[in-house]
Amino acid sequence: MTENVSTAALGSVISSPPRARGKRSSQDAMATQEAILDAALLLFAERGYDGTSLRDIAANVGISHGIIRHHFGSKMAIWEKVATKVFEFFRSSLLPLTEVAIENSAADSGEEAFQAFQTLVSTFIRISLDKPEYARLFVQETRQENERSRFCADQFMALHNAIGELFLEAQTSSKILTKYTNDSFFYALLSLTYFKILHPTLGARSISAEVENQEMHDFIVSVLFH
Repeated sequence: MTENVSTAALGSVISSPPRARGKRSSQDAMATQEAILDAALLLFAERGYDGTSLRDIAANVGISHGIIRHHFGSKMAIWEKVATKVFEFFRSSLLPLTEVAIENSAADSGEEAFQAFQTLVSTFIRISLDKPEYARLFVQETRQENERSRFCADQFMALHNAIGELFLEAQTSSKILTKYTNDSFFYALLSLTYFKILHPTLGARSISAEVENQEMHDFIVSVLFH
């Protein structure tokens, strides 16, 4: 029976047009790479870089570590892809809000900038709570000085500085924000948002994650803007 199935599968491949086989092969390779990166993200976030091996990632995906080496070459290459993907997600989610608001702020006396800044902060909190592995990845890699911690620090500061221009625009129309500097607001936001992510069992209740995240989001926003 196995031989018949294999023969039938082989016949299907042979009978498929070369272009269709090539497209399917490319799609399969991309799906494998995404599965590897997704598994690596969770493991790096939970165990850290040093506590995660290629065999761990391979076992999580259900493939051999040789396949991982074929696609990425090394564990460091995987980590770089994972970290870049995470920061790119934050940039694509947050920076467009900043750019549009700054362009329109001059005609709106800063009010639109303040509203956009609130939206941006809300978006950051929601992303972080919905994807706690992102925060855990950063924390794991900033506990000691190395190439990975410097990469995370550089990426975070680039994002922070880009958002800082919007903060200063928003501050001109908000008495609430005058008690902060750009840096102090950033640190307060990270502290409030990441504390629950890094200590999930503290104050745990029997409610859905969605409800808990909404409550935490509302609490953080109320502390920062009141």
